[in-house]
Amino acid sequence: MKMDDPSSKIRIKPSQGIHIVLDKSFLESENAIMVPNTTDGRVLFAVPWKDVVVVGTTDIEIQNISIEPRATNDEIDFILQNAEKYMTRKPKRSDIKSIFAGLRPLISTEDKPSKDLSRKHMVFQSETGVFHLLGGKWTTYRQMGKDTIDQVVASLNITDVESQTEELRIFGYEKQANWDDSLHVYGSEKDKVETLGSLDPLSDIIPITEAQVIYAVKMEMAKTLEDVLSRRTRCILIDAKESKKVAPKVAEIMAKELNFGENWEEQQIKLFLDLASNYHL
Repeated sequence: MKMDDPSSKIRIKPSQGIHIVLDKSFLESENAIMVPNTTDGRVLFAVPWKDVVVVGTTDIEIQNISIEPRATNDEIDFILQNAEKYMTRKPKRSDIKSIFAGLRPLISTEDKPSKDLSRKHMVFQSETGVFHLLGGKWTTYRQMGKDTIDQVVASLNITDVESQTEELRIFGYEKQANWDDSLHVYGSEKDKVETLGSLDPLSDIIPITEAQVIYAVKMEMAKTLEDVLSRRTRCILIDAKESKKVAPKVAEIMAKELNFGENWEEQQIKLFLDLASNYHL
């Protein structure tokens, strides 16, 4: 923004939000709940997911951004204190299976607290002709792209055709998913996953098998333990400590598929253990 227009008053104000993960027994419902009146005036959600319940979120302004945001003690206490009234029993810090944090890129033109700023994205063309797409979030990426292209087309009088992506089926599309099958997340690729290796669980707590690890390496370009345990599966978000326990098994499978040696395994395990320490107390 400053490179385009040094006088611009528009800036990005980063806001941190966290979630904590508890065992599903704390909710005992297939339905999510919304807590409308929290101590800071924001809403709080508790959402059932797999065998856990995800509770959040918070909103604090961040001055120094980090590639690995970390939850503060105040944020953790805020969620526990506000959620306890609606849980089947009072959750404690020791009940937290995982904690994860993220940053929102909020658009700011004035000195307002982050919780009062819009979560929507914005597209505009500056006087120099540059188109800027600001704010937004992962879940609205398609709308963000559409709005940007629409504005470019309108501003430059380009002959356009209607977007073809709204009904485009993503890879692995499956019309009827079996939600009780832990491999349903692979959609139409499920059969391929099952042919690649053992389907015996590598853990009694988190849903991961040898077949899934091999599929991640062969078909999803996984190159690191973090790729598999955080991005290709969601093990670290479900239970961070259990993910640390299963890491050596996953590293061994990956090393075999990638033709890497013990040094690679040891390095990856160390890197992942350091990362996972941010996800639990």
